[in-house]
Amino acid sequence: DDQLRFEVRPPVHDGFSERRRRRQVETGGRRAVFMDVPNVATAYIRVSSRAEDHATQRSAIERAALARGDTIREWYAEKKSAKTMARAELQRLRDDARMGTLKTLYVFKLDRLVRSGVADTFAVIAELRKAGVTLIAVADNLTIVPDKEDVTSEVLVFALGLAARLERAAINDRIAAAR
Repeated sequence: DDQLRFEVRPPVHDGFSERRRRRQVETGGRRAVFMDVPNVATAYIRVSSRAEDHATQRSAIERAALARGDTIREWYAEKKSAKTMARAELQRLRDDARMGTLKTLYVFKLDRLVRSGVADTFAVIAELRKAGVTLIAVADNLTIVPDKEDVTSEVLVFALGLAARLERAAINDRIAAAR
């Protein structure tokens, strides 16, 4: 009877964040110790060229997740241009979101997720919101919560989506000029 019994319980609404789960450790019925169990999250990182690496994005996301009490469980990573939405890891992420396996998604910047225009940006975000996924764009200081309509966030998403599309056009112009 000297063994510890671990029990994971659903969130307790006692002033702690609803997202925070708690684990109660009981020792022979004499006392109980509560320990925080980190929330699990997912992250998507993307670089455009093979010469780049994911280290900067990964580090920033890990720091932001730690500050929010989250632990990154799975990383979706790819080295591919965002000029198209046809990217294997992005598609896998979207499929997983539709299946309900994602709850919190970290990206370094919104343009790492979508850079093909405002319509595609809004479509992906709407899809994530519908699936109940909270999207956190670390460098953009943007958090999109699925069940909360926020006009300010929508305006910011529009501006970031437009800026990403303009940057994509500038990249294309530089590439064409170099030929």
